[in-house]
Amino acid sequence: MDIATGCSKKLNEAEAVREAYNQLTEKMGIPSFLFVLSTATYNNKIIMHELNALMDNTKLIGGTSCIGLFTERGYCSENNRALGLLGLKDDKGCFGIAALSLSDHPLSDGQEVIKKALNNAGRLGELPTMILLTSAPGHEEDLINGIMSVVGVNVPIFGGTSADNTISGLWQQFCGEDIYQNGIAVAVIYASQAIGYAFHNGYIPTKQTGIVTKTTGRIINTIDNKPAAEIYNQWSGGLIQSVLGTDSNILALSTFHPLGHEVGKIGTIPYYNLSHPSEIFTDGSMNFFSSIQENDRVVFMTGTKESLKTRIKRVIHLAKENYSHNGDQKPKGAFIVYCAGCFLAIQDEIQDVIDNVYSELPTEPFFGMFSFGEQGCLYGGENRHGNLMISAIIFG
Repeated sequence: MDIATGCSKKLNEAEAVREAYNQLTEKMGIPSFLFVLSTATYNNKIIMHELNALMDNTKLIGGTSCIGLFTERGYCSENNRALGLLGLKDDKGCFGIAALSLSDHPLSDGQEVIKKALNNAGRLGELPTMILLTSAPGHEEDLINGIMSVVGVNVPIFGGTSADNTISGLWQQFCGEDIYQNGIAVAVIYASQAIGYAFHNGYIPTKQTGIVTKTTGRIINTIDNKPAAEIYNQWSGGLIQSVLGTDSNILALSTFHPLGHEVGKIGTIPYYNLSHPSEIFTDGSMNFFSSIQENDRVVFMTGTKESLKTRIKRVIHLAKENYSHNGDQKPKGAFIVYCAGCFLAIQDEIQDVIDNVYSELPTEPFFGMFSFGEQGCLYGGENRHGNLMISAIIFG
């Protein structure tokens, strides 16, 4: 498989497309598949129209990234504006794409969109190597479960939730020339060479733990039969004391302190999926960017700026190790999804993150998104949606 990237931060959409397109095609020609990242500050109808005109036989999906993106050229953003292209070419493999607007039944939406993507690939009856997706925030777990009900649990699912710059609902998803505000776009990849992957986070568990005793959707009402916000405030040493008893956004306050829930163990050591607290309410309940179920045991997690900057190196290393079990060729490049919440917490030091990518991929192209949720396959093979996570795919 060949992989190449292009990026631009030019103000004019057509000029941005041309610059990114020239960078990409200079390396690989016209790709078979293109993943497009753009910020919500662009007119993405123009961008997708221009891209389709230049690559009318290429299958395109994508979505919006928070403020910027990154490639092997470095961090790309100017005035919160960026366009990025990831091209894949696999003459012995194939790709299928599909998208739709989300309904009130996201489980069914997941089933429908994956069936359309499989049909578009033309390999009915054959499971893809990997599924790549982006969707609007809110129903990622149901979408993943819908997809798995069609393809089974053994196909790795990776992606990032579409983001905007201000959490104001301006995120978008792309497929061909179609643009969605509240949709899902999916690609199925039938690769002729090995693919490696990893899904991890930069946080460590503390001894503070409890049982979720009441939930309402993504809201945790109580932990150990007490208001969730009171328990969280106690565990965090008064982190949200000043806003207890109010309706308040705590997204920035809680970035270094999500809740984790155990998914499995490596030997005797548990590994966790993370949920980022976004709001508290007057009744002491808390809203999250991913779901936690009643009777789940949650653990108060902690992280630092340093751990958020360095963990990406470990995730890419794990993805390379996973790749080495399946392929004997040198990796060709990587697609990385990095949580926008983590990015915003260390935005002024983002070059340190990219330097850690270089340490694992010194000469290979790579392509990074800042997302409002991360999807990936954990150590035990579990496909999950999480927050404050990093997912990495290595292409061979």
